[in-house]
Amino acid sequence: MDKKQNSTKKELILQIYFPLIGFVFLVLAIGLLAILSTTNDFSQTADWANVSVVVLSVPFLIFTFIILAVIVLLIYGQAKLIRWLPIQLKRLYALVLTISAAVWRFSDKAAQPIIKVNGWKAALNRLFK
Repeated sequence: MDKKQNSTKKELILQIYFPLIGFVFLVLAIGLLAILSTTNDFSQTADWANVSVVVLSVPFLIFTFIILAVIVLLIYGQAKLIRWLPIQLKRLYALVLTISAAVWRFSDKAAQPIIKVNGWKAALNRLFK
């Protein structure tokens, strides 16, 4: 169990913390370079501002693309489901009707002797009253 916990911690560090820390350092380095390069030369500042805008907008665009892909897949799945579902519900309804008819027949057969006995009893009571 201890080996498994160590491998899980190692995977956690390698797959989550390491890329996260690397990305944070990259963003901080770009920000630091933008701050250090701001001298009296405004054209260089504008260039760094453009780089910063790109660095900030790329993750947003990737996230937006992922959301768009999920929405498209959901629409596609819903269209397939709308075509598939009525046929399956019709089959399910036919199965439920078949089961209902079988239960109905069984209950009639099970109650038939009791009904006959009670009927004969009621007829005899009526005759001898």
